[in-house]
Amino acid sequence: MTASGVKYRQDAATRPLRSYPAAFLPRQAGGERELGGRPPQARGGEVEGPLGSDRRHGARRGRLSYWLVLLFLALLYSNAALLVPALEAVRPAQAVALLALVVLAVELVVAERAFRLVWPESYLLLGFVAAAALSVAGALWPGYAAEQLADLAKMAAVSLLVLNVATDLGRLRGIATVMVVGGLFPALGTLQHYATGQLVEGSRAGWIGIFENPNELAYSLVILLPLALYLARDGSLPRRAALYGVAAIYLPAIFVTFSRGGLLALAVVIGLSVLRSRKLSVWVLAVAGGIVCLAFADRLWTRDEGFSGLRADTTVQERLWTIRVGLEMFADRPLTGVGLGCSMLGWPLYAPADAPSNGWLHSHNTLVQALAETGLAGFVPFAGMLAAALVGTGRLARRGRAGGERAGLGGVGGVGGVGGGRNAHLIAPLAFALHASLWGFLACGLAGGFVLSWFPYLLIALVAATRAVSRQPQPEPAADRGVHE
Repeated sequence: MTASGVKYRQDAATRPLRSYPAAFLPRQAGGERELGGRPPQARGGEVEGPLGSDRRHGARRGRLSYWLVLLFLALLYSNAALLVPALEAVRPAQAVALLALVVLAVELVVAERAFRLVWPESYLLLGFVAAAALSVAGALWPGYAAEQLADLAKMAAVSLLVLNVATDLGRLRGIATVMVVGGLFPALGTLQHYATGQLVEGSRAGWIGIFENPNELAYSLVILLPLALYLARDGSLPRRAALYGVAAIYLPAIFVTFSRGGLLALAVVIGLSVLRSRKLSVWVLAVAGGIVCLAFADRLWTRDEGFSGLRADTTVQERLWTIRVGLEMFADRPLTGVGLGCSMLGWPLYAPADAPSNGWLHSHNTLVQALAETGLAGFVPFAGMLAAALVGTGRLARRGRAGGERAGLGGVGGVGGVGGGRNAHLIAPLAFALHASLWGFLACGLAGGFVLSWFPYLLIALVAATRAVSRQPQPEPAADRGVHE
């Protein structure tokens, strides 16, 4: 059957889908697609087949969970309960997330769809949660480890929720947009705290809630930067200017945290973006910007600890000691570790008497933290999840880019079935943005323990959803028409 010049493949594997991903269908007049991913109307009647009219009403019913996820992300980034103390009693972010899960369950039953898990990220995430649960029984403080497990379970549940509502490229872009715009709350809040002298450790700026720690604030903004640049690739001029403006606000906010790990990660994501670009102007701007930063950074750096004399730097030595002590915890309890979140409690037990410390310290390295707190049982799925996400997005970005440059490419393969054929070049820019964000997270994780923070699990959700969308069947274009990017 042919509708609007597009011939749809009749494939039994497509039947669980509610609607065809709008991002891969020809643009309508004006070139805009609906954020929720509703397929455009076919000329002369409804689209036939399993992706057609019999699924369109189910797609409409599936919008509520998607909008609730967007609301949750807005509440998470804005720290609404802390900005408006009256809301703290109802815990709005948690309530919205729970409601979204209930609504999603109803939508799946009505649409006769299964809850989606994507190999390998979803299964490795569940494996890590299971390993964290195992670590509770033998934890240094089981009650505290159980509290941390509850937090991890919430993060994992929201990650899977995002995966199940991000069913097409339009929704992926919508979620990324809310995250990027939501990042303005901690960015502007950090700049306001810096301007008014509300500082941490006498010179470093943070914000409130989950963004109170300058190091966590810096990494949370760094991983949003590639997404902001991805979203600014197309659209109207005002929209692109606004997104570039958001990215420009992130930069001073990251700087005034005076997080050395954050600045290292910022250099990584910018470097990856520059290396990917083939425009001479981008390279010139990057080199000029680097020179300016090197010239003025030393004058503007007000933190006592800088990038020189690292061997004598107390904070650097403390971080190195937490890694050594974390490895001692793993050697003592190699299977299940000292318990989720309990590496800080293990510091006085495993640290030698001559170890420098201003108090009890948790592992200041994300991978070592996972190893020390959950043992091999947790480290293998956690590290495997990150590795699979990096390899998958990297391959999809490279091969999708090649698919967009070479006409007639028949298919794109990848780790765990990353594919996409002719539509892979539409997914490639998002895949690269997520790839860069993951590298930014890992760079920050070299000097910080972020196992129990929201943002790696949100990234994993977007990676898994991108992988799933890349696997969806594509429209087969008519002889006189190709896929419209």
